[in-house]
Amino acid sequence: MELDALFQHIVVRKIPLLLLQGTGGIGKTALVSEFVRAHTNEFPGGVETHYAGDRLNSEQLDLRGAKSGHRSLLILEEAEALNRDRLHALLEQAFSIKTLSTLVVARQAIQGFPPHAARLSLGPLSFAEWNEFLQRNLQPNDKGVAASFYRFAHGHPALLSLAFSHLTEATGSLQDVFDRLQPFEEPGILGADGRPLGRDIELPPPIVEVCSHLEQKLFEAVAENPDLMYTISPRDFELLVAELLHRQGYDIQVTPPSKDGGVDLYAAKSSEIGQFLFLVECKRYARSNPVQVDVVRSLYGNVQAKKATSGVIVTTSTFTRGAKSFQSQLHHQLQLKDYLNLRDWIAKVRR
Repeated sequence: MELDALFQHIVVRKIPLLLLQGTGGIGKTALVSEFVRAHTNEFPGGVETHYAGDRLNSEQLDLRGAKSGHRSLLILEEAEALNRDRLHALLEQAFSIKTLSTLVVARQAIQGFPPHAARLSLGPLSFAEWNEFLQRNLQPNDKGVAASFYRFAHGHPALLSLAFSHLTEATGSLQDVFDRLQPFEEPGILGADGRPLGRDIELPPPIVEVCSHLEQKLFEAVAENPDLMYTISPRDFELLVAELLHRQGYDIQVTPPSKDGGVDLYAAKSSEIGQFLFLVECKRYARSNPVQVDVVRSLYGNVQAKKATSGVIVTTSTFTRGAKSFQSQLHHQLQLKDYLNLRDWIAKVRR
């Protein structure tokens, strides 16, 4: 339905400006990628994609195909990162070219966006869409898992993408991934009110804050109940990752809060063949809030500037398709650890 809406707006009606809006991980980039793949021939002048970021300006746009009179498409991803004046300058330049359609992709409403533009919003998947994807791509043996997984995720595509990513990279079943996403229910782990933590009980922040100065206790608490990662502060999450790396033999330096310059941890290790420095960025996000490509690009810039060995982003959520695509070109210089990777990493180090 959304693909057809894009087709009608951009190809059939040739609307010059369209805003595609939806929360992080809802599938905006995947939808745009599928649209371009299916309709590339409609744009003989080319398709030009930019990830907005604060540094994008009108001089960086090529648009030669559109200026030559051929039908073309300009895609501005993560447009909410642009300030209002810069976005308006970009749109003014694009709007002056009659053969160009501009697709603006954003996670939130953009203040002052031109009222004449068309708008398309993405929401959670319906169960029919969810089940169709699972049956076509993952073919679960137990069809009841699809329904349970849908209710757990509230139809959010980010968790479906997470399951698909892990099942295409490793062995196991959809049930395995679903079980690993479930909150733990461990006897002896109590909330601030003294009640056992369970999947129906909201996890209160005070549970781990009392031991935020003791990284070892924090690590053990999270190892027992990984969902505590969502209740601790971002700073405590950095300390958790620091303890995880320390247990693997790295010398760790934690940067001061809010003065990290895009790096939360420095992890160093020496061996017979040399010295290695890793820059680590920690993102304690909700599961439905994936890490965007601009975070990955920023860390890569720091790796180059500081001449480090590699960069690592560790998150309690997932990564957007754009983020994973960027990292795939830099396997040896960037590593991405999502929620399931992190849980497996903690379990392995703890043993």
